[in-house]
Amino acid sequence: MDTLTETKGLNHGDRNTLVFIFAVLATAPTFGSWTLTAGLAVAFGCALLAVAFGRCALQLDRVSVLAACAAGLYAFVKVAFTLAHSGWAGAHTLFGFLLFLAPVFLISVLRRMDRSDILNVTIFGCGFSALLAFPVAAYQVFWMGVRAEGGSGNPGVFAVLVLVMGSIGALNITASGGRRFWLGYLSWLAMVFCVTLSGMRGIWIAIPVVTAIVLWASVRCLSGATIRRVVLAAAASVAIGVGLTGGMIWDRVAELSADIAHITEEGNFDSSTGRRLLMYDAAWSAIMEAPWSGYGIYERMDAVQAQVPAERLHLVMYSHPHNGFLAALLDAGVSGLVALLLLLAAPVVIVAMADRDEAWGTRMAAALILTVGYVASGMTNILFEHDLMDSAFITILSLIAASSSWRNSKVGSQSAIQDYR
Repeated sequence: MDTLTETKGLNHGDRNTLVFIFAVLATAPTFGSWTLTAGLAVAFGCALLAVAFGRCALQLDRVSVLAACAAGLYAFVKVAFTLAHSGWAGAHTLFGFLLFLAPVFLISVLRRMDRSDILNVTIFGCGFSALLAFPVAAYQVFWMGVRAEGGSGNPGVFAVLVLVMGSIGALNITASGGRRFWLGYLSWLAMVFCVTLSGMRGIWIAIPVVTAIVLWASVRCLSGATIRRVVLAAAASVAIGVGLTGGMIWDRVAELSADIAHITEEGNFDSSTGRRLLMYDAAWSAIMEAPWSGYGIYERMDAVQAQVPAERLHLVMYSHPHNGFLAALLDAGVSGLVALLLLLAAPVVIVAMADRDEAWGTRMAAALILTVGYVASGMTNILFEHDLMDSAFITILSLIAASSSWRNSKVGSQSAIQDYR
């Protein structure tokens, strides 16, 4: 399947499903919850009803079970510890965890289709995600004078969405056909510019990593000469881009240096970096007082603020600790961290466990990009407990799992050979 026009030979239901997946992925960074969260909720509801009314049987093989268990365990641990600490007072913070029950139902419905089509449309749809978001990001930065946030309402969330989806879209260069190659290259280029325009320094460092993953996946599909030309073209494009956005990049780097100078020389923590460091220190102190039980989502920031000196308390008035790993420990202690690590590792483990068909390398690259993107975000910002972050991870995890070979099945291998050389 080179484009969506080649779905005409499919049955009506499969064709509509592929178009729906494409539309949700392509528009996610641009429209945010309007398409991504709403799309996942609709797909989850339809899949649940299909299973409930016997139109589709649950596919409980090792891949779907692992995906369901990783997502379900994370949700269960967070919900259980929050209710144990706060009772029903914290119940309003937990409704979003219903989406973590979606993978097993989504995978079961998707498994009725050719798995290579699922992988193809995932990469194809992601190929347009950063491209559609780029004009919006450029308008926000150069016309409105704010950091790029697309339709996410938050530069950090926008940066993660375009990093992950744009990089998966860059895997189009591994597909057969010149149009897909250029789509992949332009997707990567738009991803780099969108992440840069977001101003999220913590996500900037992930760009070389995901780029290396894309190149690794391309080695089997492209000649050495082609890869060298791609690298040279990418370097030239980035150089031009740095020339256009260098002022903003320099300002963000200089801001970090100034923040550190204020902290070390004046003891002034009233800055983005200072507030984070102050909050991280307080969070760690709170974790040491309850390493096994945590405090639950509803009470975690109260526990953090209790560790902050009174004269600096006004600097830590946040709703989350801006570090996904500290948040897991604050919410549910060691159990929360273990559940989080299992969830983050799930995409890579699922592909590693699955049969190695012709598209295995491309699928593994997509899984690695998903995990790397979220780990990078979690180091200095949010991970989950945000509708877009939850929806993006669950959607891509389900698509990767559904496209994986299982039980040594050979169905769809010929299509995979045709699309991924």
